[in-house]
Amino acid sequence: MNAAILGAILSYGALKVQGLYEDDRIRKFRGFIAGIALGLVTAFFILIAMGFLFKIAHTYSRGWILIWFSSAFVILLVERRLVLPP
Repeated sequence: MNAAILGAILSYGALKVQGLYEDDRIRKFRGFIAGIALGLVTAFFILIAMGFLFKIAHTYSRGWILIWFSSAFVILLVERRLVLPP
């Protein structure tokens, strides 16, 4: 499975478990920032652990992983800010 797809699935699951797709939680932007960070960090560490356990971590660069993490964080924040009313 492609690591980007797996990362997206893991991120969705981690954010869903935290309740970040519920209306009440989405409307509170400040609490949402910490939730996004925690969800992405969770997905990040699961991806790293899976790469280590399946001995495929060497096929993905650290730069790619850091770019994925930081861009996902920024994109989610911007998307929520644009979608939510002030």
